[in-house]
Amino acid sequence: MINSEVSVDIVLATYNGEKFIAEQIQSILNQTHKKINIIISDDGSSDNTREFIKKLLLTNKNITFSSNNGSKGVVGNFNNALKLTTADYIMFCDQDDVWNSDKVEKMLALIIKEENNKPALAFSDLEVVDSKL
Repeated sequence: MINSEVSVDIVLATYNGEKFIAEQIQSILNQTHKKINIIISDDGSSDNTREFIKKLLLTNKNITFSSNNGSKGVVGNFNNALKLTTADYIMFCDQDDVWNSDKVEKMLALIIKEENNKPALAFSDLEVVDSKL
């Protein structure tokens, strides 16, 4: 079991993701590891993505939201979110992912085991699913 005090910032870059964003964010909020913050950067969505996120901010203190001035593209959007991170560890996610509830816990266990006071990077495989998961 990973120390529950280890903090994780989950960086989420959005752009016109209203069809997927609710399920993705809920899957992050349902993680078994609870010391997480979700940092969302939006790249000028023209759908209801920003409005949905702003509603979430009212009830979730562990969500931070930033909106780009103009379009920065995928890399610029992730970089915008990265500027706001302060946690011990950072994880990236896409707006159309849905995470298994133990993803953060398992990834932390792996990277803490492997790092030994040197920089480390871990990644996970994916599971292809249909629209009903």
